[in-house]
Amino acid sequence: LWTALEFFRSELYWLRFAWLTPGMAFDQWPAFTATLGSYGIGFVAAFIAAAITLLVGRPASPSRSSGSLSELSNLAGCPTMTGTLPVLLTTLFLTFASSASAKTVHIAGAQLEFPSHDEVLATLDKLVARHPQTELVILSEYTFDADPPKSVLKWCRDHSRYLIVGGKDHLPDGSFYNTAFVVSPDGEIIFRQAKKQPIQFFKDGKPAPSQQVWQSPWGRIGIAICYDFSYSRVIDELVRQGAQALIIPTMDVIDWGRAQHETHARLGPIRAAEYGVPVVRVCSSGVSQIVSAKGMVEQTLPFDGHGAMFASTLTLEKAGHLPPDRLLVRGCLIAALVLALFAAVGRASPPGQDTKSSAPVGSAANTDSPGGDARPTERSAALQSAADTDDTIGSLTSKSPIRCSALDVGCSMFLQEHRLAGQDAWPTTPSSSSQQ
Repeated sequence: LWTALEFFRSELYWLRFAWLTPGMAFDQWPAFTATLGSYGIGFVAAFIAAAITLLVGRPASPSRSSGSLSELSNLAGCPTMTGTLPVLLTTLFLTFASSASAKTVHIAGAQLEFPSHDEVLATLDKLVARHPQTELVILSEYTFDADPPKSVLKWCRDHSRYLIVGGKDHLPDGSFYNTAFVVSPDGEIIFRQAKKQPIQFFKDGKPAPSQQVWQSPWGRIGIAICYDFSYSRVIDELVRQGAQALIIPTMDVIDWGRAQHETHARLGPIRAAEYGVPVVRVCSSGVSQIVSAKGMVEQTLPFDGHGAMFASTLTLEKAGHLPPDRLLVRGCLIAALVLALFAAVGRASPPGQDTKSSAPVGSAANTDSPGGDARPTERSAALQSAADTDDTIGSLTSKSPIRCSALDVGCSMFLQEHRLAGQDAWPTTPSSSSQQ
């Protein structure tokens, strides 16, 4: 249930937000993320908490202890938990068994926030001068307010470089797609990918109608833009298409502060470890990252580092793989839905009442008892006496509620006690105390 709710609030409903999950706390331990997946970590955390509650959270007694162990064994043997092991083993086998000839590409990136065209060109010149081996240059989301300008296309042609850069793909109706453009060494836009998950309440463009990987000269590269990286369903699709690396142009505005930038940077190691592919995040004002396929941060650029640059060699080897928790969350969603349906049915149909106690006094239902008791007349008379007593109390208290408060409380407690006890517990012959 925990995992289903976590996945629902992170991925499914309109205000979805995938930060601040238990999995994000393990960005420094990529082995856990690679083995379980980010939602798998939350599942295991909830399972351990439930186990501790069953074993420790009850008074110690032999019967309680055996009951707790039985419940714990049931918890460990539930279909969702037992289904996790084969999925995990299959994923690990595919992870280590798959291999392919690796290709490398020299990449470089620079942090620029709302730059002018001249500043972009000057930065590109500096970057190539410092790292002349660069083949692919990456700039951040929203570097331009439209398509890459002709001056930038010309720069790519003059320097024979590939460029991935963020801009806007304007539409005839006045709207736009927040887009990452790929410019070839010939100065042509050869690929574009729009943002799949625009930020809610922001003027962030329309959601992408589709996703495709870029068939680069070095292999299949998945491109996602900033907020897309927070959602497993977006990155899963790129991995299903065989992405061998992920490039994430990002705009984290400097005014959002250091805490936001550093929290967002936790996603880089998590996603790289989950999918087993290298990740390159180039952000407008930090924190940019180059992360290995094992989830280790190899290079980073700091927050508030306008104009900062980095360069590295990106290795495209095997295609990524989906982590085991992607099947786990679906099982948890189904289980949660079944529980919700059972709860709804149970709430709509309250527990059945004993027809003998609910039937009118003197009816046929009151003439039969489970034990074959042949005292319907006495029982009916007793119930009728109780009803008359209720009427008497009501009459007295309506005339003088202060004087009769003690009588009201005492007689009401007596009547409620026998009603709760059930019809069979009513005395055969009214005793002296009941008459009083």
